[in-house]
Amino acid sequence: MARYIGQGHKGEPLKLTLVPSSSLKSLIDSAIASNSSIIGWKVAFTKSANWEVSHAAANAYYDAVIEEFEKCNGSPYYRLTCDVLTYKDGSGNIHTARRLRHEPYTGTAPALGSGVVAATTSSANVKGSSAGGGFVVAVDEPESGYCDVIF
Repeated sequence: MARYIGQGHKGEPLKLTLVPSSSLKSLIDSAIASNSSIIGWKVAFTKSANWEVSHAAANAYYDAVIEEFEKCNGSPYYRLTCDVLTYKDGSGNIHTARRLRHEPYTGTAPALGSGVVAATTSSANVKGSSAGGGFVVAVDEPESGYCDVIF
């Protein structure tokens, strides 16, 4: 149960299952081979593929922290359960990640990493916008015409 104090969220983080980029997969393989833990590793969204994260570089911004992982047969090789802490909007501003919404979109699919705005004044649909709110983390998965947006 989330606990609220004052104006800020002090409770449960947004937990998502994410997949590693090929470079992060290689780092995980090396860590496992050397009997090292990846729990606590800092990761950042790549904006290259749905739900994909890469290892955060030293002294670099990160979006999430790996809390647990599962090795899979075949692609994506690993499923990473991560606490998603923040995201950067299209203007580079950092926001606390509070929820994930599965939104229908109109027209061209929003770009990964973009924000969204209302498509029209009388529609439930959204469209991608660099000036919009949220952070698009997946498009057309599992169904076409929808995007998953972190707010």
